[in-house]
Amino acid sequence: MTQRQRKMPAPRSIPYTAVRSACAARLFGLFLQAAVAASCAGSPPDQAIVAHVNGHAIDAVEFRRHLEALESDAIAQMRGRQSDEERQRIRTETLRAALAEAVRAKIQQIEATRLGLLDDPSYAAFLKRLERENARRARVKAANGVIYGPVHYQPETYYDHELSNLILRLRERLLRDGVISYSDEDVSALFKEKSEELRPPPTLRIEAFRAPALRRAELEKLQSEMRDASSKPVAPAQVTRSKLELSSESRFGHASTEAAIEHLARRTSPGEISAVVESDEGEAFFVRVLSSEPSPVPGLETVKPALVRQLARRVYEAHIERLRSAAHLEVHQPVLEKFRLRGEME
Repeated sequence: MTQRQRKMPAPRSIPYTAVRSACAARLFGLFLQAAVAASCAGSPPDQAIVAHVNGHAIDAVEFRRHLEALESDAIAQMRGRQSDEERQRIRTETLRAALAEAVRAKIQQIEATRLGLLDDPSYAAFLKRLERENARRARVKAANGVIYGPVHYQPETYYDHELSNLILRLRERLLRDGVISYSDEDVSALFKEKSEELRPPPTLRIEAFRAPALRRAELEKLQSEMRDASSKPVAPAQVTRSKLELSSESRFGHASTEAAIEHLARRTSPGEISAVVESDEGEAFFVRVLSSEPSPVPGLETVKPALVRQLARRVYEAHIERLRSAAHLEVHQPVLEKFRLRGEME
């Protein structure tokens, strides 16, 4: 028997389900590729330069971090507009706002680099810091150590985290070096400016009527009778009546019925009876506000720490705005105009 005449082995049978699964996986892969391509359509590559601030680049991927924070509101506005001109106006305004945020962030990164708080203001350097941080976290996890925050940071999350911490450190450094400052007179002036805003909520004296949610109908009947001046309502046995004093010192759990009662009381005018509502704890209730007494404005020394923090933010923002106004900004308009908002074409 020749080589050609030898019987060839029968081909191995492949189950139909395996073929179908393989095809489905292939189609899903192609779908993902198409989706990614569609999402990137019209957008410049990550390495493209959107602008230069004092010679430091804002990369497209860095700009996109700021654009993403504004996209949802912009898309919501676009959905209600039929005119192409209006949609284009919203898109242009959103891109300008994102660019302003990106420039402001870059100004702060440049200033932090000048003061030795940051090694390099570029996005490429940020990615290296991200890589080092994730490697450090992986080592801590391998050693069963304690990790605060995620085990592995994504770029967008770590960008916001690093920038927020950098702003705090930069502000402290500028205050310490005397680059920015405020006086006791500034604190006193701010205290006078914010005196009414600093006033605590008024002290309320109320009656609260409570019952299990299943008894809501009986509670609503009582509420209706109380609103009728000619009737003499009698609370059913299942309804609990209590008198409360709610001051600025009141402290209730966020999801408690007491917290819901206070929230309702502060939306009800003195002498009025509220609607019947239900709490997350399964109770129905309504309130009658008996009286409201204004709380005194706290003394300067009591609120001074909060005023100082607010002043520190003010003088810091003014300093950053001066740096931004003096900065040399070069916008690469053709790159900027390639950006499309997510869902813009929906």
